[in-house]
Amino acid sequence: MRRFLFSLLTAAAILLSAVQLSHALNPLVVYTEETAANDDIVRYQTFSSSWSGENTAVDTNLSGAQQQHVAKSGPFGDKQVVLFMDSSGSTVRATIFDGTNWDDGTGSPYGDSKALSSSGIYRAYDAAFEQTSGQLLIVGAGDSYNTIKYWVWNGTSWVVDGSSYTITNFSNYIYGIKLASKPNSDQVSLIAVDQNGDVVGLIWNGDTNAWGNEKKLNSFASSSYDAIAVEYMQTGTNGGKSLFVWGEDVALYGRVWTGSAWDSSGVGGSSWSSNPLYWVDIAADPNSDDILIGFMDTAKYIRTLSWDGTALGSTPRGIDTGYGDVSYNQPFDLIFESASGHSGHALIVYSDTTTLRYKTTTSIANNWDAEATVVASSLCYWIDLARTGDGSTIHLAAHKNVGTSGDTLLAYTWNNSSWTSQGTLEAVLLVNDTTRQYKPFALTVPPPPANITQAHYRWRNDDGYEEGGS
Repeated sequence: MRRFLFSLLTAAAILLSAVQLSHALNPLVVYTEETAANDDIVRYQTFSSSWSGENTAVDTNLSGAQQQHVAKSGPFGDKQVVLFMDSSGSTVRATIFDGTNWDDGTGSPYGDSKALSSSGIYRAYDAAFEQTSGQLLIVGAGDSYNTIKYWVWNGTSWVVDGSSYTITNFSNYIYGIKLASKPNSDQVSLIAVDQNGDVVGLIWNGDTNAWGNEKKLNSFASSSYDAIAVEYMQTGTNGGKSLFVWGEDVALYGRVWTGSAWDSSGVGGSSWSSNPLYWVDIAADPNSDDILIGFMDTAKYIRTLSWDGTALGSTPRGIDTGYGDVSYNQPFDLIFESASGHSGHALIVYSDTTTLRYKTTTSIANNWDAEATVVASSLCYWIDLARTGDGSTIHLAAHKNVGTSGDTLLAYTWNNSSWTSQGTLEAVLLVNDTTRQYKPFALTVPPPPANITQAHYRWRNDDGYEEGGS
């Protein structure tokens, strides 16, 4: 009997893995055009050896332009979500892609989106997929002081549809929100900043669909509404812990959530710059508990700092002076490589005041290699990087300055040694205003497909899902 049950479990695991592989989605980029007749439409392309050519995800038929795009992929490679904000009413909307249809989460008719909360002029919203249940969590700023609104989609319906939660450590409107999903879990970490510059950490329990463990993180006001980030350590000794980071004037601070409690004290506090920090971004190594932090100060100088699972590095690594207006643009992104022979290596792509550049390193604790060029004569306001599940390819999408009548969206791929142009995805990319303060595109790549062990776990727990990375 035991042998029969083992054979049955193995067969079920193989079948589930095959189903997952058959539903694996491709890399996805979404964007909006500058033309008045089309700026209410969210366009998209998918990648399979090359980008597919333009398609329509959602035609909102609204009077405003659709901007501030966010794109995330689910843990099983069968769902992707896109958030965007309407410029006329600042309403955040969500649409879910299954590889064929775009949906508001309720089924047919398709090609639609769900209206969520109003976010003002800031990107005070984000999305995350729970990594074992596969449920989608969306969080946005509430309509009143110190509140968030949140939604949960279980794959067929909105089981939580715009509930409110009061953050007791806030006393003003929320201006920034970032989310991160815990590996092998339905836990999600949230970091938020309000109009006063207060920064708070909050933990989502996907098993009970409830918030808890609120923590006031900073002692002095955050240096900007964009100087916050959070990410989980993916594996290793400290795998499953999340690192919250934020800027206070010229210093970078951090606090660790262990997965069940807050560390007794924070980390950081050294003055890494002579100017206040304005943008903070973060990337996790999929093969360790290392994390790479990137930040840009008000003089637009970009630096990085390492995290080894327990402590911040002692020395920030200088990159270059970034392009654009520091109040509105983040002209850099960073990511780890993961292919064989490249585990633990990192890549940063940025636009300086001349063109689109990059640097690599084999160890984030050490200096970066010499600066090199992705493409000449390309000044870029916004940059997205995303890695394929097998680590063989890193996708790059970049918003290039052309003129106020319409910019361009460039695409490249990195094979862990060199760049290949994948062409111009959009020749008339949304500008909306001269500062390009509203990011008009987003890039996401699905995680690796389920393996047999993960599928076995899913069958055994009868939850229909398995863990995936981001």
